[in-house]
Amino acid sequence: MNEKSENSKVPVSNYGSLPLLKTDRNPADFSRLKHSYNIDHRLLTVRSVTVTSDDRYLIITFGNSPKIKVVDLQKLEYVPHKFDAHMDTVRLVSSGNDNTFYTASWDGQFMHFNILTGEGKLLFCSNRSPSVFLDAKQKYLFVAEYPDLEIDDRNLGRCWDLQNKRTIAIYKHKKDRIAPESIDIAWDQNHVFTGGDGVLYKWNLTESEPVHTYFNCSSGIRKIAVSNTYVAAASNDGLIRVYYKNHAFFKNFRVSDTDVKDVKIAKDESFIVGCSDNGTVKSWSLITGEELYCKRVHKSVIWSIFLFKNDTMLVTGGTDGRINFMDAGTGRIICRMLNFPWDNEMLIAMPPDKYFPKGLFYSTNIDRIVVFEEDDKGNRKIFPKNSRERIAYINKFNCKNLILSRLKSEKNFTLLSEMHLKNQKKITPFFERKFPKFFGIKA
Repeated sequence: MNEKSENSKVPVSNYGSLPLLKTDRNPADFSRLKHSYNIDHRLLTVRSVTVTSDDRYLIITFGNSPKIKVVDLQKLEYVPHKFDAHMDTVRLVSSGNDNTFYTASWDGQFMHFNILTGEGKLLFCSNRSPSVFLDAKQKYLFVAEYPDLEIDDRNLGRCWDLQNKRTIAIYKHKKDRIAPESIDIAWDQNHVFTGGDGVLYKWNLTESEPVHTYFNCSSGIRKIAVSNTYVAAASNDGLIRVYYKNHAFFKNFRVSDTDVKDVKIAKDESFIVGCSDNGTVKSWSLITGEELYCKRVHKSVIWSIFLFKNDTMLVTGGTDGRINFMDAGTGRIICRMLNFPWDNEMLIAMPPDKYFPKGLFYSTNIDRIVVFEEDDKGNRKIFPKNSRERIAYINKFNCKNLILSRLKSEKNFTLLSEMHLKNQKKITPFFERKFPKFFGIKA
């Protein structure tokens, strides 16, 4: 990445900084200014997003790179370690409650990483894998695999005993692999569930034959989700098929006419949410069956979604290189993060709201922030990087702590926002006053 200019040293405001006397104009002048982002490099396509159980770390894997990035959501910065032991793309991550996570990769290696140290340990090697699921008690690791053997290439699941470091069960599918290839695996402390090749199975932990087949169709199964009552399967025919775990059919939900890439069920079973390859996120009430929202939040395929903060927040990752943090109940975008190829560059934007009609942003490389003035015909006047208007604008709207507060708590964000607006009301009359020249202050 090119070195940042001197302009990149502009400080980040704490909660929407007070105007700087040396560079700022009348705060009212900001009403005519706007901003956009200079995205001059290809973003990393997001393959999976996972949040640790304590809501502290966001783990990101990518579709065009074996990179793994971890964001500290309490500091809004990348963890300073490289998790780069894999030789091919990491398809999914499952996290524990001890600041660690496990990976499934296209290179056939299954690994265990420590977030705090960056250390990675190889557990075992097998086949290409799109999925991994960690037992809540961290005794077992369940993985889904694509055997690439000419003799028998049917998909399978595996249970790995983390304590004894050995395979204790193989869950071999009965049908031949369906294109596009897909298989997923989950565990609810009682049974193992696998979905793929048009079939959804239930297995006993150590048995090699399924105890139940929920359905058999012609569509591949991308992802499955399990709750106390339900098991759901996201299919590439646009449907989420939901069954009671005791085998009875519950309901089908249509996400789109194309591939459904992921599905999640709220822990309290109040709603279900899915995403598709047209960039859409769709949610329904599991109580009434009514659609809660349907939002197109990415420009292209959404590979992964994840619920966190007691299922009040949804994070989505897409091939457009964006990650959205959304209100899981309404589908409203809270903020959006862009994934650049470099390890430490952060750009996260918050859309306009009633407190900040222009929106806010936080960027570690403010050369990407384009500040401009636009007339009624749409003609833009872009301010030079070192202009006083641009520097003052960035000082005002580059607000890391306000975005952090919104990610942590809507209530805290509201309090900080009201404090910010109250401060601005006091400052505006100050700058509108006329001062003697020896004060060195320009109104």
